[in-house]
Amino acid sequence: EWDYIAYTHQDAEGNFSDEQIVLKPTKGSLDRYSVCDPGVIYFNDYYYLAYTSTVDPTDGGVNNELYVARSKYPDGPFEKWNGEGWGGNPKPIIEYDNYDGGWGVGEPSFVIKDDVLYLFYSYIDLHNNVTRVKISDLSENWPLNLTGYDIVINKINNQDSADVVYLDDYDKFVAFAATGRLTETSGVIIWVSDDGKNFEDGVKVQEGFEDYLHNIGISKNKDGHISMDDDLVIGYAYSANDTLSWGRWCTKIQPIKMEL
Repeated sequence: EWDYIAYTHQDAEGNFSDEQIVLKPTKGSLDRYSVCDPGVIYFNDYYYLAYTSTVDPTDGGVNNELYVARSKYPDGPFEKWNGEGWGGNPKPIIEYDNYDGGWGVGEPSFVIKDDVLYLFYSYIDLHNNVTRVKISDLSENWPLNLTGYDIVINKINNQDSADVVYLDDYDKFVAFAATGRLTETSGVIIWVSDDGKNFEDGVKVQEGFEDYLHNIGISKNKDGHISMDDDLVIGYAYSANDTLSWGRWCTKIQPIKMEL
């Protein structure tokens, strides 16, 4: 088992609770090696936590697929989607259709808009590095109703997984990602969309962020929305230089101010 998913809570005084593990691989199942790269949304009284896992441990974990679990509480207990309902051995909600040794499918991000669930995720094969989107209704067994395979972002220049929010002030989807990931010229790239399917390149921001950053996420409401007046923070992993071994990273939670 490579990866677990942990939870911590920040109180009004800014203090974080003790970290606790809330999701682990299920032994003997399709996600038996890892649960990682979580994205969370809340509706119908449940927190839905989508995550990445692989059945292929060779070459550092390729041919990944996307899974989801749910809980009444953010710290669990979680029950995993089994292909027909909730609980038991997990089945992917989005399979990797190439199985060619590429990285695969994962790194989810959710938004709810007009009672439609948008599920953004990375798709990386040996020739493509893109963000795709699927949509569904808000029913209990919504993974059965996912449709669409639209490519919404073509990632270039070592760009990372996108975390997508809906900006209420301007009725736009906004995607945030690391660019130049794991390099001393890394920063944050921002894309904007009117419909969640056609994103236009925005701006790269480098000043004020740590070098060698990657895998960012932005704070949001439970439905994936933000406003310009919110006290927004970006979280990301980073290292002091490029010689540290894989996985030896710090995590930074950093306030930001948005301007259009």
